[in-house]
Amino acid sequence: MGFFCHMITEKALKAVMASVTNELPPRIHDLQRLAVHSGVFDDLTDKQLVFIDRLKPLQIEARYPEHKERISKARNFYVG
Repeated sequence: MGFFCHMITEKALKAVMASVTNELPPRIHDLQRLAVHSGVFDDLTDKQLVFIDRLKPLQIEARYPEHKERISKARNFYVG
């Protein structure tokens, strides 16, 4: 489920970036970098910044399953 939240957020940020720049967004998955490049980073609330930060390990876990055990040990995931 978390991976899909990451994907939705990533696609939304890339859509904003494409709309603002009229260029294809870079092939990156880092939500904070995408927020900066799309120009919305400074508009995000602290809660939104924490949320996108917490999504990062979930996309890594889904895309790179060989790192799953290391990531799950390092993660205390809670979105409230």
